Amino acid sequence: MANAQVLHAKGLCHSLVICNQYVTQSIMAEGQSTLLLRKQLADLKKNPVEGFSAGLIDDDDIYKWEVLIIGPPDTLYEGGFFKAHLYFPKDYPQKPPKMKFISDVWHPNIEKNGDVCISILHEPGDDKWGYEKANERWLPIHTVETILISVISMLADPNDESPANVDAASEWLTCGSSLSAPGKFGEEQSAAGDDA
Repeated sequence: MANAQVLHAKGLCHSLVICNQYVTQSIMAEGQSTLLLRKQLADLKKNPVEGFSAGLIDDDDIYKWEVLIIGPPDTLYEGGFFKAHLYFPKDYPQKPPKMKFISDVWHPNIEKNGDVCISILHEPGDDKWGYEKANERWLPIHTVETILISVISMLADPNDESPANVDAASEWLTCGSSLSAPGKFGEEQSAAGDDA
């Protein structure tokens, strides 16, 4: 009986050591991601990038950002202002953020609920479906700036071979750049998004 208790205690201690290591690693990763995100925010404030602005939704939460994307020129989105949120995981930059448009955006690579589907926001590594190459997916070198530049590029040139919104992709393929459906492509959106 005593041997069983000793073995149980050793197993418990081993589990606690592993648990403590995991907690320590999680705290360190969270600290690193916080520092990195604060640096990226400061860089964007110091050196704004044409085509978007970015800031925090709540000044007390570095992991939730609000962005305003200006519709790229010579596209169906020109003249529009599109609000979106970026949600960063605690282990950023090892894992990608999620992005969701708050403004209505009708686009092949934006789900009807606003979720953005773009390769660089997909989990790192090989695509289990074999569609994307690992180097097209998330890499820890990406920043808020590279993400938003990619999304702006996506607005101008959607990937209609792998759409998140099949209806928008079908309409895009049918009408292409001549499309001017009010409330979908090309309509100027208010910076207030859905509240306008």
